[in-house]
Amino acid sequence: LKYHAEQRVPVLVEAASERNAQAQMLEAESSMTARSASAAHSTTDSPEFQELAERKRELLANIPPRGEKWRWHREITRVNRRLSELTKKLAEQSRERLKCIATEERQQRILQSRETSFCLFPLDEIAPRLQAMADA
Repeated sequence: LKYHAEQRVPVLVEAASERNAQAQMLEAESSMTARSASAAHSTTDSPEFQELAERKRELLANIPPRGEKWRWHREITRVNRRLSELTKKLAEQSRERLKCIATEERQQRILQSRETSFCLFPLDEIAPRLQAMADA
């Protein structure tokens, strides 16, 4: 455990380990991004997806007047449902990524917090508590 001079907060990982962790995170992020991009590309390039997207554009460009929307509404609902099915895997990957980012952000917020007075409490007591909060 060491202190970062500019921020005056404990850095819970040694410098070399921190670089390794950052490198692993970037590698995981890039592979996840590549998989997501590949999945998105294959999904959005499929002929079915293109046809549905075009059909939705047509429907939205030609919204019928009030009282005559029953068929239009059924059709756009069908198109939306199928588009949702086609992009379900990509949406799930995006939700997982957002969950990881939220966890990361929460950990950074704790580490950068100045609410814990490091000069009043022994470092041996504060570090495990911060780590437990970060892991929660």
